[in-house]
Amino acid sequence: MKRPKPENRCPECKVNHQFCYCGDVVSVPTHSHVTLLIHHREKHLTTNTAFLAKRVLKNSSLYFRGIQGQSIDEMSFEVPGHRSLLLFPDEQSHAFDENFMEKHPGPYNIIVPDGSWSQARKFKKRMSYLQTIPSIHLPFTYESEYYLRKQTKKENLCTYEAIARSLGVCEGAQVSENMLQVFRSMVSSHLSSRSSNYMPYNARH
Repeated sequence: MKRPKPENRCPECKVNHQFCYCGDVVSVPTHSHVTLLIHHREKHLTTNTAFLAKRVLKNSSLYFRGIQGQSIDEMSFEVPGHRSLLLFPDEQSHAFDENFMEKHPGPYNIIVPDGSWSQARKFKKRMSYLQTIPSIHLPFTYESEYYLRKQTKKENLCTYEAIARSLGVCEGAQVSENMLQVFRSMVSSHLSSRSSNYMPYNARH
């Protein structure tokens, strides 16, 4: 796979200009706030989906975790008038459904750890604020449409998909679908770019 040079990539979506999908990126308004906690190793990955979520969701904030010499003020995660929830399916998590929302009404500040499974699990262990708020998981199983990275299970959703599906629960199906339309455009553009840059082994020699 021959990667396009930086000058040939869109500075926003990081894809070859020929396959730029920025024209399909729309702003999706929400009552819920989304707080993205991104592991620093994801910072320069062009296929990271948390950055796309930040572009689409104006009612959101973003923090990097694990940068040497930089600490995070965890109380800055608080959003006035919103109930903070951690979107992570650990042993204590609750199904995010109508029953949960009736007992714990919103609006919500959904805090989303972004990184590998092991990295995301450490977020809660090492950040005291996350230990004080409820953890939630999606009430249904969805098949992932994220074809850019290998998944051990087809129902393992990427960060963007998990956010979209969660907002679908508390904001309505149309919010989820609007987000997923942008996501599908992103995946399609990356796949098209990879295909165009692929050179069969025999053609190189």
